[in-house]
Amino acid sequence: MISNSLIRCTINQIDVRIIDLSVFHFLFRVPDKLENIHSIVLDFYMGSHYETMTVDSFSYALEEEQEFYIVYRVDIEDDRYKNLVRSLMTMVNVYTHYKLANVPERFIDYPLDLDSTFPQSKSDLLKGIFKGNFWEMDLSRCKWGICLENPSLIARFLSLDWISFTFFYFSQANLQEHPISQVDISYVYIGNQFCSHLFPELDVLEKVLHKCEQYQCTPVIVFSTMKEQEIEKYCSILKKLPASSEIVVNDLGMLEMLKDSSFTIIEGVLLNKCVKDSRIKYVDTWKNNGNAHPSLFRKSFESSGYIRKVSPHCDLYLPKFQMNTAGMCTMFAMCKNGNRAYQEEVFTCPQYCRSQHFLYPTHLHMLGEYNTLFGYDEKILTDPSYFESFISQDIERMIITL
Repeated sequence: MISNSLIRCTINQIDVRIIDLSVFHFLFRVPDKLENIHSIVLDFYMGSHYETMTVDSFSYALEEEQEFYIVYRVDIEDDRYKNLVRSLMTMVNVYTHYKLANVPERFIDYPLDLDSTFPQSKSDLLKGIFKGNFWEMDLSRCKWGICLENPSLIARFLSLDWISFTFFYFSQANLQEHPISQVDISYVYIGNQFCSHLFPELDVLEKVLHKCEQYQCTPVIVFSTMKEQEIEKYCSILKKLPASSEIVVNDLGMLEMLKDSSFTIIEGVLLNKCVKDSRIKYVDTWKNNGNAHPSLFRKSFESSGYIRKVSPHCDLYLPKFQMNTAGMCTMFAMCKNGNRAYQEEVFTCPQYCRSQHFLYPTHLHMLGEYNTLFGYDEKILTDPSYFESFISQDIERMIITL
């Protein structure tokens, strides 16, 4: 398996994972058979930038077919491809040598001296990221929403009036003076895309739906992945929702289950794989088109520190973005077993994440919550041209998540 940070491959405008690489060919893996391969674009990491190559001449064949994935082999005779692969392999060998010698700073312009400074809390981190330099821009070109993604926010939403709640929501990140704190909120997203244990109980959900109706906000129900033992629970919830409800789906099984339903379905973040990492800012150039391919449903994207292509009429989450999500909760493993690597299935969740977070060096703008590592994209709220690069792509909704 080749890391996406070293070489990125786009087949027919869709990101795929390279699993084997040589100067003559590479293998890649996809979940379904491809009718044909008409375009290949490769991005090679060159130390301080990525070099892009569009492969014009190639041949391909099905290499291996398994129950859950298919492997294709692509043969390339292009000399430039061979030289780029050799350069990449040489660089990796050099990096490995210096890493073993404990001098990784010789390889990249990474500020190791900043790694010793940590925030004291999530609030401390957010208020350090968003500390002014705000801008004026027409924010009425799309609709806006907020996320109630954990029990604490839901409890605040139910206990406070609208003005008090929105002030609290934006002041968490020192954004109470930012223009986005004054936008008209049309949508309230209820639930968590990454952890099913943070979905509200049915009686709480009904109260939130009622309050959304009072505030004339459209509720959007957000679901995470669906384990086999959770199918009955999800079916029970779905039966109680109005047939016209909007729901965010992050599970292929649920997507298949609901494809003929009357719900308005939005593909969630977990179904739109792409490279997202707050440390990319230490690379001079980075391009990522993401998976902006056609879909039967509206798609979800995140602003994550670099300009990217998105699908028209999509949802864009900002400024928080997901970097990776564990299948089993790292927070539970740390609090219960003393090590985040000692993970186990959680059946009854004590919700340690209400008060605990994983903190990282301040300059990385990273935060670990429940089973997910997040980054924060400060540019989307401080750089007008960067914001314009997204809004100009006909985004339907911008969803504020903190």
